[in-house]
Amino acid sequence: MEELKNLLPEITVAEAGHAVVDDDWKSFINFFPYYRIYHIVSGEADVILTNGSMRIKSGNIYFVPAFSIKSAKLITDTLDHEWVHFTVDTRLNHYIETAEKSVSYTADEGTSYMFRRIIEIYESKSENPIAKNAALSGLVSYLLSQFFIGFDASQGSEKERFSPVLKYIESNLSQKITNDDLCKLVYLNKIYFSNLFAKLFGVSPKQYVQQKRMMTAATMLVTTNKPIKEIAEEVGYYDDAYFNRSFTRFTHMTPREYRRMLQK
Repeated sequence: MEELKNLLPEITVAEAGHAVVDDDWKSFINFFPYYRIYHIVSGEADVILTNGSMRIKSGNIYFVPAFSIKSAKLITDTLDHEWVHFTVDTRLNHYIETAEKSVSYTADEGTSYMFRRIIEIYESKSENPIAKNAALSGLVSYLLSQFFIGFDASQGSEKERFSPVLKYIESNLSQKITNDDLCKLVYLNKIYFSNLFAKLFGVSPKQYVQQKRMMTAATMLVTTNKPIKEIAEEVGYYDDAYFNRSFTRFTHMTPREYRRMLQK
């Protein structure tokens, strides 16, 4: 069983549902620690992301990375949509971050049915949580996999060259991380490494590490009951006041406010 678990990606569904929203929908979009998949039943909206924007339209399924939505504006009066929010394990997170993928695909009868089943299972009062989580994980895994269809995984992407760097950062957030440490992992000199990293990921290595610390802290604030001080230390902050200032600058909320809002 343990060997099988190691082969399969771990996906944990945080919430799923179906709603018709108006232009106040933007108030529901916060600094969210979850990946999202949307099925747009009817309506249109523009979603502003940290690295651009996309228009979501009726009849399509969309993938939105965690922490990436900045705002949204409806084009139509209402938006009828189904959604699922979820977290993934470190291995799958690295793949999502580096692999070539689409941001949308056309919904068909099968994927529409899967969305309905995800919502039904999520809202059910199952007496077997393990079976419930396994069913949800399997359905979400299939929906997620469709974003990668048509891309040649054997060819990889330029970003995949930096997989050892991303894994090192993820595993050492509680420690000091320097460009000297990182560039050695991919056998590049420090200046070329920094320039290439910034070109591919849109931020410098130092900024990426800072973002990863804050994102990991935000996720733990919502998905665990660990004390804030313990979370701060796990992401490399041993001064409570400095962590609070850094987190507030990043999210516009204190860690306590963020936890209270997202755990409602």
